[in-house]
Amino acid sequence: MPFRLRFIPGWKRFLLVLAPIALAIALLVGTYTFRWAGGGAAAPSPDAIAAAGGYSPDADMSRLPNLAGRLRDGEQVKVAFAKTASGTVVVRTNLNQATLEELEAVPGFSVAIAQDCIDYRINFGGFQNTRELVDILGMSETDYLVARRYLTL
Repeated sequence: MPFRLRFIPGWKRFLLVLAPIALAIALLVGTYTFRWAGGGAAAPSPDAIAAAGGYSPDADMSRLPNLAGRLRDGEQVKVAFAKTASGTVVVRTNLNQATLEELEAVPGFSVAIAQDCIDYRINFGGFQNTRELVDILGMSETDYLVARRYLTL
């Protein structure tokens, strides 16, 4: 009995169909057909994943669901990508300790704002909150909204 995998937009995962059995997993983009040799009413999750080519390098292996069970009619197993919105790791830069180069790398920061931050720290001892970038240094509101998620004190 053939399996069919098809791409599901948004999640970048596939739907694996064995007659009435479905499995959604984060794998490769494309459509694949293969046969499960085990037969029976339920396919083991690891067997189906292996038959589809295994996990992609983008799969977040730290957030795998329980794959010990067998897939049943309509059942889905979702494996998140390591770089999805829910799994994104944001590296925060300490506004009171970062070097000029680190501040320049923060999205929303210009070279001038990064230098102003260094000067402000030297002259006034540091920032009390990130909003001071707008209130004191004159950073634009738009740039601040981009940068604030990457900053800490």
